[in-house]
Amino acid sequence: MTYREFVKRVTTIIALVTATVLLLLGIWRIIPLLSVIFTAWVIAVTLEVPVRLLQQRIGKRIPAVLITVALLLIVGGLFFALVIPAFVQQTADLIQNLPEAIRAGIENYDKLRASRQMLENLLPPFTVEDFEAFLAGQTELFPEAQPLDQAPIDLAGLLSTALPVLGQIGTFFADTLSNLFLVLLLALLLLIEPTMFYTMFVVLVPREKERRAVEIIDMARRRVTKWLGSMLISMAATTVLFLLVLGAILGLPNALALSLLAGAATIVPTFGPTIALLPVILVAAPQGLNRLLLTVILYAAVGVVQDRLITPAIMKSALKIPAAGLVISQLILTIAIGPVGLLLAFPILAILVTLARELYIFDVLKKKGAVPKVEIQPDGRLCIEHASAQQAPKIETDVCKE
Repeated sequence: MTYREFVKRVTTIIALVTATVLLLLGIWRIIPLLSVIFTAWVIAVTLEVPVRLLQQRIGKRIPAVLITVALLLIVGGLFFALVIPAFVQQTADLIQNLPEAIRAGIENYDKLRASRQMLENLLPPFTVEDFEAFLAGQTELFPEAQPLDQAPIDLAGLLSTALPVLGQIGTFFADTLSNLFLVLLLALLLLIEPTMFYTMFVVLVPREKERRAVEIIDMARRRVTKWLGSMLISMAATTVLFLLVLGAILGLPNALALSLLAGAATIVPTFGPTIALLPVILVAAPQGLNRLLLTVILYAAVGVVQDRLITPAIMKSALKIPAAGLVISQLILTIAIGPVGLLLAFPILAILVTLARELYIFDVLKKKGAVPKVEIQPDGRLCIEHASAQQAPKIETDVCKE
């Protein structure tokens, strides 16, 4: 290799790395815009189902879109008018009664501790007086700490500190409303002209690959539609189950607010329902140890039913992704684009899985119908089980034996 060729290769590598970095930085800067466009596309794809059904009856696209949007607005208005005020009121009551509920729970804890000598020796002492002293800023709980100075409140300093925070809150709500308006507008445009979005991608594909590109786009589109519809049905069914258990069976106060929180928490698998259990425990704790244990048991039972029966039955054809993979993708997208990443993680992951399977595994590796499955034998060895023995070679030391 001559010196000129070496310089040329190094220059080419540096140029490619620089272009890649600049491309990634450019994509990172427009991530908020891409998330808005993707959210609008998810909404449009989901609403395509009722629009298509109405279009088959009416015969025209635009009236079907307008009727669908009108029905959606009516249902959303009824939900906000009937459910949201009760939810807000119960949430406010829950927050207002939280200190009293904690005090009652501490009293029950102290009674439980005093009921058995073993428990009294095992559990640390903690009384209502300790809790109130802690709230008052006193140091009985922490003897090594210094007493807090009761300095007069500096209203001017407090106001100067609060104004920037209030400004940031106002900016956040303004940005949220503007993004919501943009999402709804783009979703409406995509509903009116759904093929425009897909034509932009197909134009960039070679002519001999156009049919395959349309097939893959349709797979991703159908998978996202199944996911969102399945998720909404699963959340609604889970919320109703929690409402029956927490309200009708256990008779807990603010059952509607607790049930809606628990149902919405199912968006995050495993961790979501566990976090939603905390307010349920705070509400049930003042009603005694037996009621608390029964509440936790029934809550866990509903969680098992939701996780093992409802979600698999509803979402079995949506996408088979391990819960760990979904949680990791939700964390990454939440850091990148904010809370909306919790909702967009599943459709983005569905599209990525579809592209990887169709383009790489099936088209490049030619493993369609012969995807291997790794199993663990009784003796602990890993083995490969092929879907098609005719298309996949057998390896005697690795192939699962019946």
